[in-house]
Amino acid sequence: MFTLILVIFGIWIYLRYLGPIIVFFQKVDPLAKKPTKSYGRAACWDVYSVESVTIPTEQWRQVRLGIKIAPAFHFYIPFLSLTITPFGNVAYKIHTRSGLAFRKGLRNHLGIIDNDYREELTVIIYNHGKYPFTVKKGDKIAQIEFFRVPTVIFFHKKKLSNSARSTKGFGSSGR
Repeated sequence: MFTLILVIFGIWIYLRYLGPIIVFFQKVDPLAKKPTKSYGRAACWDVYSVESVTIPTEQWRQVRLGIKIAPAFHFYIPFLSLTITPFGNVAYKIHTRSGLAFRKGLRNHLGIIDNDYREELTVIIYNHGKYPFTVKKGDKIAQIEFFRVPTVIFFHKKKLSNSARSTKGFGSSGR
């Protein structure tokens, strides 16, 4: 019995901290594509535009990706009224592709997207370039980075311990 408990615990640890992150996706546009990786060990998943959008210089535009996603973070067992979170909490960020930033002067508004966001994904892009840039339907425009969110517990203390940095502000570690 003890061995079985150890095996189950080991599987749970693997799934929660080391195992794959399961992500469900839904197409909300007929042109939408499943996220892909160009290389097997790439850190992020490529996503594609479902519309053509011209981004004038020094302006922001929102580009639709045509999918909704739901990273799996729990299972509900109805007959036990039990919620199990074997995968922990997962969040994600959408980045512009590095080639677009380097060659075309594009960057995106980077924000963390919580696990429970269920609207269509978009990428908000700013054009720093000298010329307008057109995103075409089907272009690989951005990348999704998934990451596990640690469980954090806050404890109130009347006074915190000192540190080497203490009250030194921004830039205090030097150049």
